[in-house]
Amino acid sequence: MAPLIAAVLVLVLGVPDALGQAIEPKIKPGDTVMVLKEGARLKVEDKTLAELRKNVRMAVTHADGPWIGGTVDLDGKSRWGWVAKADVALAVVVENASRQPWHYQTRFSGDVRWGDVRSLPPGLSHAYLATGRLVVRFGRAGRWITAVCNPGERFHYEQGELVNCRPPQDVGLRLRRLTVLAVADETYRDHFADWKDRIAEIVATASHYYEDAVALRLELVDCQPWDYRATARGDVRKTAERLLRVEPTNAELVIGWLGVIQSQPGAPSNQYELGWYAAFGRHICIVDDERRQLPGATLLLLRGLARTFGAFWVIDKTSMMRLALEAVPIDFQFGETVRQVILLSRDFDLRQGVESLSPENARRIRELYRQYHHPNDPPGSDPITNGYRTRRFYQQIERKPSFRLI
Repeated sequence: MAPLIAAVLVLVLGVPDALGQAIEPKIKPGDTVMVLKEGARLKVEDKTLAELRKNVRMAVTHADGPWIGGTVDLDGKSRWGWVAKADVALAVVVENASRQPWHYQTRFSGDVRWGDVRSLPPGLSHAYLATGRLVVRFGRAGRWITAVCNPGERFHYEQGELVNCRPPQDVGLRLRRLTVLAVADETYRDHFADWKDRIAEIVATASHYYEDAVALRLELVDCQPWDYRATARGDVRKTAERLLRVEPTNAELVIGWLGVIQSQPGAPSNQYELGWYAAFGRHICIVDDERRQLPGATLLLLRGLARTFGAFWVIDKTSMMRLALEAVPIDFQFGETVRQVILLSRDFDLRQGVESLSPENARRIRELYRQYHHPNDPPGSDPITNGYRTRRFYQQIERKPSFRLI
């Protein structure tokens, strides 16, 4: 049984106003602040109790104009007093409330690289000055679990669940919520007794990546068994046709889950398919089989979603959209090109497909493709052209009867 880990992440910082300028963050009781300079004075009335070291933490109990009141730890004793508001700033606190050491990495939103892995002993905590949204990740069962801490949010990680206790606030980009219906075929349900919980965790993890990068949140509205059994090395096109006839009902996107790899007809025996996706489509298929040495289902879902929103294979060695899946680094990034494409397409209507894009956004996506696509992409593979192919394929499928869920 995996050790119980309970971590508390707290982040409060300034957010841009309508003009893009920073709003001074409001410090309030219950916050944690850090001292910004050596020798900041802790006072009671006119008496100086101590000159504080830089990065000392204070638990705020009072906020009164230019002064902040709270408690600090001095030589193992808790002391209360006032410090000048100009001498402190809001902090991010990461606490390990479990009985085992916790290893994790962090970066602030906008940073390209993750920081070094840090070890946090039980009962202790680390603090960071809030210079941006904090992204925290750690490994569990061979997969990355990622949390994005937005201004004013408080996250708890406990017993495998990530609970957002406070709603996110606008950080300059309107949040889009994309509703998802997940369907699992018989092979997937055979492999994973807890298949609903597993799918929910993978979708939640992918959602954190997208919310951090492009303010796109995946909301799993239903998780159902699918009346279909994929065959190992079976024709991926047949599986695609079956899934495309699953109606999204009350969701915008359908994600199908298989427990066996698929093949293209006539492909060599050492080539197989780990899923499929269509530019500006409504369906994605993912192969998830932990018994094989396959890339993580979370990465497959991240790539599938990116293709759905018009992203393409790039040369960028740090990007999750490397052409060769095995070449994607463990500390992958979206990459700026991929992010720009998804920001242009993130509001497209999945029911209408590529035709719901504005002409200007479609033109800009094509231009990005011409500049940055991988040279091994075949001619005519730009996302807009592929989007119209997807639309015609859906029109063909719509003339056939739908398959049902169990």
